[in-house]
Amino acid sequence: FAISSIGAFLCSRILVKPILEISRISKRMARLDMTWDCKVDRMDEIGVLANSLNSMAKRLDAAMKELDVHPRQIPLLFILQKKEGMSQREICDEMKIKPPTVAVSIKRMEKAGLIERKPDEKDQRVVRIYVTEKGKSLSKQIEKVVKESEAKVVEGFSEVEICLMKRFLKRSIRIFPG
Repeated sequence: FAISSIGAFLCSRILVKPILEISRISKRMARLDMTWDCKVDRMDEIGVLANSLNSMAKRLDAAMKELDVHPRQIPLLFILQKKEGMSQREICDEMKIKPPTVAVSIKRMEKAGLIERKPDEKDQRVVRIYVTEKGKSLSKQIEKVVKESEAKVVEGFSEVEICLMKRFLKRSIRIFPG
């Protein structure tokens, strides 16, 4: 019993905890949220991956600052690009965040000229949100920066290795939701 308990403890500290951290980071990266730091203090492959993620996040964060966009506005901009004319409630449901948070982002993005509000044609009580030309242009710039950063991360990898890495990250997200 004692040996299995020690084994389970070591496994959870050495393997599971860093993978949970990387899984958490992967989810935030998928939302283009780069406001994090992967705290995995190791020298093996998992540590190298964590350090690579940190470097990528810092480069992306710096690039977003140059574009003068708040990192938390990026997912909202991309969602509206895909589904223009969403209501604030629909955005909250889609992004799984609270209405006041969405309201603040919408207000800031409208003030920056990235989005605009228009009343719903069928129900005047509902306000629909649309991406402006400025917002569409910014979205293209962000996509370019993200693609360049992704290319840097997988530089030198074969297609098979890239596929395996994606599969690993997806599996870790499924196994360790949170």
